[in-house]
Amino acid sequence: MPTRKKLIDSLKYSGFAFLAILVATGLSFGLDALGISPEAILLVYLLPILAIAIVCPSYLYSMVSSVTILCLFNFCFTAPRYSFAIDNPELYISLAMYLLVSTLLFLETRGAHHEIEKRKENEKRLYLLSDFSSFLLEEREEKEILARLWEHLNSYFASPIYVVSQDEEASYLDKHQSEGPLCEAVSYSFASSLPSGNGESHASFLPYKIIPLTSGDKTYALLIFAWSNKRAMSELDASFVTSLSSLAGNALAKKEAIEASEKSRLFAENEHFKTTLLRSLSHDIKTPLTALETGTSLLSSSYHDLSENDRLSIAKNLSEEAHALSEYVENLLSLSKIGSLTSDLPKSYELASDLWEEAYEREKSIFAEHHIQLEVSDNLLVRCDGRLIVEVLENLLRNALTHTRSDCDIRLSAAFDKGEAVFKVVDNGGGIPSAKLNHLFDEFSPEASLASGRYQGHGLGLSICQSIVKVHQGTIKAYNNQAGGATFLVTLPEAKIGEKRDE
Repeated sequence: MPTRKKLIDSLKYSGFAFLAILVATGLSFGLDALGISPEAILLVYLLPILAIAIVCPSYLYSMVSSVTILCLFNFCFTAPRYSFAIDNPELYISLAMYLLVSTLLFLETRGAHHEIEKRKENEKRLYLLSDFSSFLLEEREEKEILARLWEHLNSYFASPIYVVSQDEEASYLDKHQSEGPLCEAVSYSFASSLPSGNGESHASFLPYKIIPLTSGDKTYALLIFAWSNKRAMSELDASFVTSLSSLAGNALAKKEAIEASEKSRLFAENEHFKTTLLRSLSHDIKTPLTALETGTSLLSSSYHDLSENDRLSIAKNLSEEAHALSEYVENLLSLSKIGSLTSDLPKSYELASDLWEEAYEREKSIFAEHHIQLEVSDNLLVRCDGRLIVEVLENLLRNALTHTRSDCDIRLSAAFDKGEAVFKVVDNGGGIPSAKLNHLFDEFSPEASLASGRYQGHGLGLSICQSIVKVHQGTIKAYNNQAGGATFLVTLPEAKIGEKRDE
């Protein structure tokens, strides 16, 4: 394919040169008919030389054209006509001067053409570097950075170039295992962070040039130029590759440093979390345990001295404390599991009505005289971990039941809105103090405690709800509504209408 293209280009430029000489010859015959001297006609032939020097890429076209024009001029316009003999010796000087002037003309033209090409290449290099720098201003993943680097290198060199990351080293070596020297050079460059291949001290015989993309002591990837030994990288090309590689290496090192810093921050936060949790446990579990111990001791020591109503009252209190303690422990267990959840948790499409009905059944035992209204479309499907979302809805319903008057209205709903499922718990039970709204979802904050007044604790329920919703890439928020109560709103991003549930 390259040989065919070269042949086509050669024919194209040869045809242009022939056409330029033909046009100049026609013009010269016209001037000759007007009686213009041969010396003046010879100047006309400088025009095709100028055009050929500008258009054709090689000196060869201009040189061959100059010789052809001299022969043509001698044959057509010098006496004796239509022969290569010259009667006037002075014309030899004119022909020699023409040859000199035409040579200088195409040399100067080609020099200017070369400078223009160099300027274009410099502009292209500057544009690619500027574009790559702008691309790196935003936070990018390693694959994105390496892909854009490969794109710029290939657009500049128009030759086979490969960018192999450290994670891809094994697969690349396996793919090219038949090329032992190449695999050895790739392993060498990854291990030593030094270049190898064509033009380098290591494996210089290879028809490849391998340049490591490094920052500090780490090699992130290799740039592999699949060029023949006949091609050499110019200093400007090498500088361009070095500049692009430096930008990419610095961006990857910065990203790695940010990730390391984030990991350190998360580790510190986890340690703080554990310390706070242990302090909280000592107080929050002790409170119901003390109540249980006091009540059971009173029953065991004074059972017969107590009236039936007193025994029932103590038993009821013991049951409430046991339930509150059990609920608190369940919240702690849930909270410990949330930390290990990721966006890869198993999900399936669940009916929103089923999720609400299960949460409703779980909290049915603590209903007082509340008026519960459920508004859910029968065919609304939500892609989620059903067990976790039921826990969120159950927690929100329990909060509404325990923090409102016994006769207030509570409306539970689920609706489809622009590809999202929107769950709401709306009541008219007095609302939430504005000072507490901003801390409802904080871990261990008193405002986050929406348990019963008997057992306040540090309230992990809403913190757990927020963690579960975040794992589903959703949102949860609370605000006071116009009905004089509170509204809790949960949005989950993956929902649809009218399809059967996934098996």
